Amino acid sequence: MEYDPWTTDDVEMKKQREAEFALLREKPEYKKHKQDRGYLCDILVYMLFDADNEFEPVVKESLSEKSYLRHSTTIAPKSSKKPLRNEGHMETQAFQEYQRRERVFYSCVYQYTNAFRPTPWDARIHDRSDPPSYIGRHRMDTLEKETARGAKSFDLGYALYIYQQMYDRKKLSEPSFSKAAWLLKHAPLEEFKSNHLIPRSKWEVIQEQWKFHVKTAHYWAALIALMKPSFEYNSNLLLDFVCQADASEFKKLASAFYDFRKRVEIPRKSAKQTMYIKDLLWSYEDAQPIDPLDIPDPLQQFQWDALSHYKAPKRPLP
Repeated sequence: MEYDPWTTDDVEMKKQREAEFALLREKPEYKKHKQDRGYLCDILVYMLFDADNEFEPVVKESLSEKSYLRHSTTIAPKSSKKPLRNEGHMETQAFQEYQRRERVFYSCVYQYTNAFRPTPWDARIHDRSDPPSYIGRHRMDTLEKETARGAKSFDLGYALYIYQQMYDRKKLSEPSFSKAAWLLKHAPLEEFKSNHLIPRSKWEVIQEQWKFHVKTAHYWAALIALMKPSFEYNSNLLLDFVCQADASEFKKLASAFYDFRKRVEIPRKSAKQTMYIKDLLWSYEDAQPIDPLDIPDPLQQFQWDALSHYKAPKRPLP
């Protein structure tokens, strides 16, 4: 007798599973899980694929309509961004490819969280040490390639985080973003090496990233405050984030860093300039900010003490 995969028992079991899943979908806890997972995937894609980072419209506003936004430079930076549209106002091929990569990346992130973000309703235990076994090698290659884009954003967010702590915890009489960026690249990893500082990379280039990541810097600071990574960027951090982060806590932290950008008083502020850190046209969070002093300090005291070695960069004479 030929085997029939759809026996009466199989049909009944399928109906039972569908009924159980219908009840599950109505549970507030399950709805929140789905919303949080979707939010974390969305925000990660936004942080890595904000088109304003790489593209700009062909038609630009004149200087009389909108002044350049800067952090600490006095010369308007020459744009290195690619055009979003061509002279015929059609999207460029480069921008279309960028959008395609964004869609593919989102699909891969969503599949990754489907496999590895824990839920109380899925008893399966997936081993993250071998993710290709669950989502495929091609998807993992895509995730590894695109998460590598976050290194510069990570540095900017971490420096913003240190600056917030320096400012709100009154670590210095004259806190500044420059000092925070310097400390990110010079803070010793071990206490006995606090007098032998070896820079990990050039800290000055961090400030140059403001013009590319002005919309997302506070999100990166929130991610770092929540996930507590080391000073060096590791793209696995972003996959840990979408699998482990508490979305509500992340939103509170993002709101807190956004609020910090609003209230921080910039040293040597120029009336003719708008600093990138104060460019607050974009805000997508309505969560109540966490108290600034409840944000965990990312540094130990011997690391803060390293600021005694800081020397302000020499500025060209006017």
